[in-house]
Order: sequence, then C-alpha cells, then structure tokens
Amino acid sequence: QVCLMVMGSEGRGEQILKTDQDNGLILADGLEWPEQHAILTAFSTHLLSFGYPPCPGNVMVNNPFWVKTTQQWHAQIEQWLLRGQSGDSDSLMQLAIINDAHGVAGNAALLPPLKQQIIDGCKGKEVMLSQFARIALQFGSPLNLFGHLKSNEAGLDIKKGGIFPIVHGIRSLAIEQGITETN
Repeated sequence: QVCLMVMGSEGRGEQILKTDQDNGLILADGLEWPEQHAILTAFSTHLLSFGYPPCPGNVMVNNPFWVKTTQQWHAQIEQWLLRGQSGDSDSLMQLAIINDAHGVAGNAALLPPLKQQIIDGCKGKEVMLSQFARIALQFGSPLNLFGHLKSNEAGLDIKKGGIFPIVHGIRSLAIEQGITETN
C-alpha cells in the first residue's frame, strides 16, 4: 500500500556510488498507519548509519512534505503546475524533483499516474516549459570568456556547473515530448 521512491540522480538511474537520501513515499488512499512517523524517522536514521547522508534539501521520508497519499500527491502536483504557469521557480523545481522519481520498493504502480500528471499538465504550455527549462541556467558556468575554468576557492562544483544544466535541459525536452523515461 506504499511506494518508496528515490529521486534525483538515483531516481534517474545515474548513480553508481552511494548518494545522499533523496526519497519520498506514496501512500495508498485510506491507508491507516499510526506508527508511520516513527518508522520513517527510523528508516532515515538507518540509511544514515549505512553511510547515506541526509539530503541537503530535506527530500526524505522523515520529512512529512515528501510523504503523501495518492490524492495528496495529485493535489500537490496540480498546485505546482498552476504556480509553475506563473513562473514560480520553486514549484518548477519541485516538479523536476518528482519527475525524476523511481519506485524502488512497495507498490511501484502508485508512481506512474503522478508522473503522467506532470506530462499532461505541461502539454501545450510552451511558456511554462520555457520557464521550466530556464532553471538549467540558475547556476553560472564554471568557464570564463576564454573557456578556462574560473578560479574559485571552494573548487569546481561539476554538478551545478556541468551536469545539472545538461540533465535539466534533457528533462525539459522529455517532458515537452511526453517521455516519461528519466534515464
């Protein structure tokens, strides 16, 4: 009656090494689970003990925001789609996060209708799709005018400066074309 989903690079199947905890849960409507919070907190704690650090964005099952019934997820996605039409970048980023989800345990059939809702909600909305794609530009390029790496005391963040723009650009095109595969 639940679907454990992983998101981010793990959800896209790009991860070959241990990653942080990017996960959420879909609950079947009407599920009664009184000990839910305690079990999900313990789950996140166990992942931490196995060497999986917490997600910096708190996208984890011990955060109630990422645990919803199917009806609640559909309503949440609808809100993100509506806000995304007005260019709300946070909502568009949340859509990107859930779009990358992959069911890894439980009833994986609970996830595809949510992903299809994103595809259907973006269909024909060119302005929103262009705003969605623009998120790929939120991090500056690590290259200077002459194509050399910019010097930075913190070092080069290859994820923000290189991988994210490519992945998000492809994600944007896939959503526009109605492709649900994320790898």
